[in-house]
Amino acid sequence: MSNYDSIDVEFTWDGDFNVGTDGDIATTIANPLDPLYTQVHQILRSETGDWLKHTFMGANLSDFHGEPNNQVTAKAIEERLVSALTAYGTIRREDIAIRIVPTSPHQILIAIAINATPTIANGLEPGQAVIISFTYDSIEDRIFFLPINELLRQYGSK
Repeated sequence: MSNYDSIDVEFTWDGDFNVGTDGDIATTIANPLDPLYTQVHQILRSETGDWLKHTFMGANLSDFHGEPNNQVTAKAIEERLVSALTAYGTIRREDIAIRIVPTSPHQILIAIAINATPTIANGLEPGQAVIISFTYDSIEDRIFFLPINELLRQYGSK
């Protein structure tokens, strides 16, 4: 279990700088796990070659465009995600667990659980994982993020 807390510039869901109430560029000091979410989202949405400094960074989910929704494809996607998320040290291999559930003939729900060290700053409880979930549609070749952690933060986990 690693400490994934970090303070960075805060970004909007589509990658723009967020502006604080004081008119200055906002930071993630109040939510130190936000940079982890941002990094994971960037990797999942990226293809290799998208990043100039990290040409091999990206999950390349487009490789699964049109593939059948079966256990073989699910296992290949799981292996791809683990590889993409651990390749640059974003997440340690022992801290990640992935669950893939088919939701339609061409869509899957993917839940990524990250075992992070609970700190006062990140507000995690012992044993509580960071969850990043999204759906992948192999016909549209698109991912749609589901803000599970944000909902839990707003409405509680019970």
